[in-house]
Amino acid sequence: MVLDCGGGTVDITIHKLTCEVEERFVCEELLPSSGGSDWGSKFVDFHFESFLKDFFGQDFYEDVYKKNAMARLEILKHFEMLKRKFNPGVDERSRLQLSYIGEDLSASQLATLVTAYNTNQEEIATANGKPAIKLTKRGASSVDLPPELMVTFFEGLFEKIKDKVSSLID
Repeated sequence: MVLDCGGGTVDITIHKLTCEVEERFVCEELLPSSGGSDWGSKFVDFHFESFLKDFFGQDFYEDVYKKNAMARLEILKHFEMLKRKFNPGVDERSRLQLSYIGEDLSASQLATLVTAYNTNQEEIATANGKPAIKLTKRGASSVDLPPELMVTFFEGLFEKIKDKVSSLID
């Protein structure tokens, strides 16, 4: 089974080796390429930007982040690096650099956003009976995204892929 996890899709194909090990490599396709058109890494970015909307708040997200195309592109490029090196199960921080936004996001505004986000997360966690996922401000323009948050950007896609692989195995 081969899973080709790309930016927009995850393609899955299954082949069977039909020769002896010492013979020339011959295989038979058991399942042609299939998979999901909404399972690729660009959907991790979608979930990340959904987090940013919650973090920044609707007004800042629409009026500053979405309108500053260069800052948005730089933040997404930076997140691309973070998601490529993210290793679920390893307790490493993923430091998100927000300096690309420039003067529209001061250090004190960032501190206020982190505090508000963490307060909101505590309320949600209390209601759900789960531990809160909190951010940590680093320096004047960065926040640490805890592994528990990073994994949420991937979870829906992992579930779709696991379900598809399970159905193919069955």
